[in-house]
Amino acid sequence: MYSWRNADITNILNFQEDFPDTQVISINQNYRSTQNILKTARNVITTNQLNIDNEIYTENPEGSPVISHEAFDELDEAAFVIAESKQLTQGPNPDFKLSDIAIMYRVNAQSRVIEEACLKSSVKYRIVGGIQFYQRKEIKDLIAYLSAISNPSDDISLIRAISNPGRGIGKKTLDSLKSYSTDKHLSLLDALQELNSEHENDGSIPIMFNSRSIKLLSGFYNVFHNFIAQSSQVPLVELIDLVLENSGLQSSILESSDKAQERWENILEFRETSREFNTQNALEGLSSLLDRLALINDVDSYDDTDNCLTLITLHQSKGLEFPVVFLVGLEEGL
Repeated sequence: MYSWRNADITNILNFQEDFPDTQVISINQNYRSTQNILKTARNVITTNQLNIDNEIYTENPEGSPVISHEAFDELDEAAFVIAESKQLTQGPNPDFKLSDIAIMYRVNAQSRVIEEACLKSSVKYRIVGGIQFYQRKEIKDLIAYLSAISNPSDDISLIRAISNPGRGIGKKTLDSLKSYSTDKHLSLLDALQELNSEHENDGSIPIMFNSRSIKLLSGFYNVFHNFIAQSSQVPLVELIDLVLENSGLQSSILESSDKAQERWENILEFRETSREFNTQNALEGLSSLLDRLALINDVDSYDDTDNCLTLITLHQSKGLEFPVVFLVGLEEGL
């Protein structure tokens, strides 16, 4: 689990050889799980050749059988989970409530497809210890770039794009840019174009700016203008890759000390989602993608009551109990 932190399982496997006088005390009684759950866990772990045998047992009842379902892909899997959840909780005398059900996954990026299935089926849910997928900062930053590319007059998205990642353009410069565009009756992008053209032609700098701020704004404009030019020539996924690399978003996320791997996995999940709209002309696919995101964001998916599905990572679920649990994404690479 912690190999990404350079943890090495051989430290445990070789411990008795390295320290021959070690006394091993096995803690092997399970007090929480049913016999069927332990049996399934044993069948999974015994295929691992690098482990220490420890026969765990329980005096609990046999319990319900563990059901395995093989789905075609993550969309099919999510649809199955939500359909089963509805079947268990609906009817005149249902056996369970939505709050009895937990959907567990390894990393937060996997919540995206479950969230969309919940929204599509009007099933209320909550995310424990996390933020809804499309509300995560790195996703909102990338969407801001894509929205401004699709609609160059979208000043709100452009401001977010200019500000993320940080490139030395502060609030004072942004306020000056807004004032300049208002005075000139221009969109922010058109104001950037005019500032860039005037500076390149005669080196002139409006009084509200200085040479450093003009240089930074011109640098952003040239990069962003290239995104717009490429948007009519490359597929959507290629455009997203271009934005991530040339905007500095990719390096900013990967070099961050704040959950860099998790945040980058969210970006990769978004990139995978965009393949559904991967037309040869990125603008066409981008318009459809943004329309879909607008519909998702318009739905009130979060409920204040406790009766809703719980979406949670395996790591965050330690110490919690649920009558019904779905484990999704049990495949190589996840």
